[in-house]
Amino acid sequence: MKLLLAFLVIIFIGCKPTREKSVFDQLKGQTTIVISLKDYHLDSIPPAIKTLQGVRRLTIVKDSSVGWTAYPPLSALGDTKLDTPFRELPKEITELEYLENLSLFDLDLVSLPIDLYKLKNLDTLVLSFNKLRISQEIDKLKSLTHLKYLELAGNIVTQDDLIRLKSAMPGTTILP
Repeated sequence: MKLLLAFLVIIFIGCKPTREKSVFDQLKGQTTIVISLKDYHLDSIPPAIKTLQGVRRLTIVKDSSVGWTAYPPLSALGDTKLDTPFRELPKEITELEYLENLSLFDLDLVSLPIDLYKLKNLDTLVLSFNKLRISQEIDKLKSLTHLKYLELAGNIVTQDDLIRLKSAMPGTTILP
């Protein structure tokens, strides 16, 4: 019995805990990353995005094989009901402290994380062809104090939204 107990203790001590594998493990350490959700068999951005700690330029698209399909832009549609799916970014994306350039194309996003301000190094943000109602995102966007370029094509953007953004972010180039 003592021998069995000693054997079990040795096995227990010798066992290393296994680390949970992330879908993005092969991308760790890269500073420029392009992710097509379809290529990873994902329908949204998982919280595991936070594992890409060294990334400086990150582009995420729904499907790399499908080009731009939204015409006219959603802003031209007025208050029409938007089709599902609706998606949000996981809050973990705001943990990418070195991120300078973030492009989120055609992801059906309807809102941005409340703590977007944590992306202190972000100077370029491209949010093309999502389902964002920019009037509801202005406070989050203007919290990005180092932002120099903002692209909003294919979202719900009014002239008033653009005036408010340009007033709040005078050093930022804003493309509707």
